[in-house]
Amino acid sequence: MSDDQDAQIVLSADDAAVAQEKLGKIMFAISTMSKGIKSGDLRADLTKSVLSLTEYHLADLSKLTGINTQTAAEIEERHANIRAANDRVRELERKLGEGQSPERVQMAIRNLSEQLRTWWRRAGLGHISELEFTETGICKAKLSCHLTGDFFLMDSPTPVSDKECRALWLATMREQGFVLADGMPRRDNEIIDCDQSREALRRLITGTFPSAAIHKIENHSSRDDSHFKMTYAHVYIRKLEEIAALPPADRG
Repeated sequence: MSDDQDAQIVLSADDAAVAQEKLGKIMFAISTMSKGIKSGDLRADLTKSVLSLTEYHLADLSKLTGINTQTAAEIEERHANIRAANDRVRELERKLGEGQSPERVQMAIRNLSEQLRTWWRRAGLGHISELEFTETGICKAKLSCHLTGDFFLMDSPTPVSDKECRALWLATMREQGFVLADGMPRRDNEIIDCDQSREALRRLITGTFPSAAIHKIENHSSRDDSHFKMTYAHVYIRKLEEIAALPPADRG
């Protein structure tokens, strides 16, 4: 790409089709956030999902067109943060080799665990029921796959807004590729176990942890035997620095 601001951007047929697809997804995400604003009850979970989705597609458009953007720069900055976290983990490993106290080791493991649990909870897919750090530095986690956006609260003073906001949030989950069960009460917290949902789950996990691999996915039959729903994903994260680079854990 030249420095001439009037230069024409020429895309191949494939790149043009991908760009149009990305733009459509961005417009859907922005429309979803607009509806949340108009409802007067814009929730943090919904906003984070929409902005993250938009950022992801904008970065792809930047690569397709050859136009550098602040978003692309921020993604590169995240990679730099991961490298810095890698250095911190190496320093931790060095100190462990020098014989740090069990208390310090326990604190480091607890911090990593809390960061990972907070990330998964903010992703809206529930809790982590099992978490293990091996002697070779691999994190093994059993991740719940239940939609847990906190919109239906007991005795909520805003039941209508809660319902609208949850519907918008579920729309963002579908936009990410998850196939959700519909129809019966409380059925919309089920992710149907299919190739599309598995690919969406893989993108969500490896997009944050490039070294991660999904070892196994558990599922259960629905009550009416109409489908299998995802229940847990067993994940291996091979680089602890990717966990250390996550935002701070929720406290309290």
